[in-house]
Amino acid sequence: MPATALHNPRCGSGAGQLTAILSRQPNWISEPNMKHTLVIGLLVAQAVLPGTLRAQASAPADFAIRFAFGVCTRDVLDTFTGVFVRDMGSGEAAVPVPVTLPSDVLHAIYQAVVETKFFDYPPEFSVRGNSVFAPADHYRLEVRSAGITHTVSWRDGIRPSTPEADRLRDLFTMIRRLVSDRPEVKRLPVARV
Repeated sequence: MPATALHNPRCGSGAGQLTAILSRQPNWISEPNMKHTLVIGLLVAQAVLPGTLRAQASAPADFAIRFAFGVCTRDVLDTFTGVFVRDMGSGEAAVPVPVTLPSDVLHAIYQAVVETKFFDYPPEFSVRGNSVFAPADHYRLEVRSAGITHTVSWRDGIRPSTPEADRLRDLFTMIRRLVSDRPEVKRLPVARV
């Protein structure tokens, strides 16, 4: 494996030092043991490189999201503050309601964030395609997990899609469904667009 295979530019010089250490092949390492050594090296790299988000049995204690979504209006779920805000549109005041997601729902969102590799997406996600449609869903998801905060914004109005876009869309659709199923949210008035 080339030394650059483990390099992550977001990790600073520590990643380069670790990569250099892991890339050295002492004389005592035989060819059959090389795979074993590489696996151990990758496990060590994953454990010590900053910015690495790994799946855990449960969401970290600081896990929280702020999810804004909509087509012509923008609703917001904010688990940092425990509120959902319905954008009523047509110049009317937004309607906030306290919302606390149960731990199993937060865990499901956390697992989806990890599986989607959300922290690998750029802050402004876009898809290159030849077909643009409107109105289009607008999304902005801010996630805090294990002391790391990352935000991704996306206007989903381009086709054909890509695997990365499909994964992100699936994550957003899942969160949107979980939010809309909350009794507190179901009781809110419908936006007037």
